[in-house]
Amino acid sequence: YLDSDIICKGSLASLLTEEFNGNVLMAVHDSFVDTSAVAGINPGLYFNSGFMYFNLPELKDTNLTLQVISKVNENRFSHPDQDALNVLFNDRVKILDHKFNSFFNIDTLAKKGGDAFKITSQTVFIHYVGVTKPWHDWAQYYAEVEYFKIARENSPWKDIPLLAPTTYKQLSRKSTHLKHNGHLLGAFIFYVKYLVNKYQTQKKR
Repeated sequence: YLDSDIICKGSLASLLTEEFNGNVLMAVHDSFVDTSAVAGINPGLYFNSGFMYFNLPELKDTNLTLQVISKVNENRFSHPDQDALNVLFNDRVKILDHKFNSFFNIDTLAKKGGDAFKITSQTVFIHYVGVTKPWHDWAQYYAEVEYFKIARENSPWKDIPLLAPTTYKQLSRKSTHLKHNGHLLGAFIFYVKYLVNKYQTQKKR
């Protein structure tokens, strides 16, 4: 299973040599989530559900969807499906290297400090976490988006326009990225749009 904001950059050959060793799935550790509210799990084995390599024979008699829904309904999870999956399989997961689920937040490129993980020659799957995705029209300034551009150019959707911001969070992000890349007038315009949209959204609540 792959989240829709993941793109394959490298070969899967090394993944196919991994053994399940009796586990239900393989995944990558997620150290960014506060697991204190998720009872009964080992935080060191808490995995991100963006990439999951399932051992299907072990799941053939398991109604996974109903189990996850049941756990979500019974608890107040901050990351509903991910927390539920961890409760179900935290003791039966094999943790893989981060190259199979390399979290990358495009928005950090417009901030000091950069991202916690880098895209390297070893990266297999890039997971574009955060508000800004590579298919947004304000994400096209960065080399880290080139992998998406190549895939898009070779796809049936190459002529479909990139997405413009619609929510106030997206308008804010576009303003930030425009400013970071020297487009000050555009940044100002989208900041004003952000303020208006945020006011209108909060007024409706």
